[in-house]
Amino acid sequence: MKFDSGYLIRWGGQFEHLQTATQRLLIVVPIALLLIFLLLYSTFGSLRLAALIYLAVPIAATGGIFALAARGLPFSISAGVGFIALFGVAGAQRPGLGERRGAPASEGVEPTKPPEKPRWSGSGRS
Repeated sequence: MKFDSGYLIRWGGQFEHLQTATQRLLIVVPIALLLIFLLLYSTFGSLRLAALIYLAVPIAATGGIFALAARGLPFSISAGVGFIALFGVAGAQRPGLGERRGAPASEGVEPTKPPEKPRWSGSGRS
């Protein structure tokens, strides 16, 4: 197709929105991952523990990719935003591990012992 000078073809609409959203995700996803790691490090004060907890993020991403494939869905902008949320949840669920591991040793607290006698016998009668 030939055009007169001064004319050009430019794709717009949904394709243009997809391109701009993809460019934004290329910036936002690494920033979100870095912020998650910095929050973990500031919470525990240990690079080793933060990295251990941060290992849950790629495992969660693998599950998300398998879920997309199982449903036959392509990786889209909404899926990318969902992965950002998934990374946050994966990072937020693991700190319990760090708190349980670090607190007794650092504070000299004895681990709690299980009760010697159950409170409820299971018969339903008192």
